Amino acid sequence: GMTIGNVIGGRLADWKLMPTVIATLLAIALLFVVFTELGAIASVAVAIVFVWGMLIFIVVPPLQMRVVEAAAKGPNLAATLNQGAFNIGNAGGAWIGGLAISWGVSYANLPLVGAALALLAVTVAVLSESLDRRAVAQT
Repeated sequence: GMTIGNVIGGRLADWKLMPTVIATLLAIALLFVVFTELGAIASVAVAIVFVWGMLIFIVVPPLQMRVVEAAAKGPNLAATLNQGAFNIGNAGGAWIGGLAISWGVSYANLPLVGAALALLAVTVAVLSESLDRRAVAQT
């Protein structure tokens, strides 16, 4: 799923950068909700994990492109920092999941925490795109 997602993400990013990010994050949130409802069925859970792996890597190329474009004067440093940000996101997600469990969220409902985080990411992406449009309009 990850390999397929990376290829698809690169092509979609070339076509529509921020719409790809936003749509993929929304799809991830929806997938987590579906996982909450159907994850107890083993065959469905396997399919959902495959699709999740694909979706999570669809979003990587457009995010990388966005960072490199925004940091035209230092693209190598920006790309390196972006990879570090991905690692911080992975660790942060695991930490938030652990907090949710310690606060009493059941394992069955844990994907809803992931859905909430994906929706938070959608909010950040929409805000970022809005700020870009405003900056372009002012120039």
